[in-house]
Amino acid sequence: MKSEVCRNCKYVVWMVGIGQGIRCNNYENQKYKKESDNELPVIISNVPIGCNYFIEKQNENEDNE
Repeated sequence: MKSEVCRNCKYVVWMVGIGQGIRCNNYENQKYKKESDNELPVIISNVPIGCNYFIEKQNENEDNE
């Protein structure tokens, strides 16, 4: 899975600034984790293309209108 696909998903976790990459926090995708990442969400490049759990992020400004 590529970052362009996951960019607007509510489950994406941007951990690039701390050297951990872009990860998916969806419970169902955690089965793709490698053993060395026990406590971190799965890296999105390990999730197969065609993820069925994409949910678009809600814009925080839309909630206030």
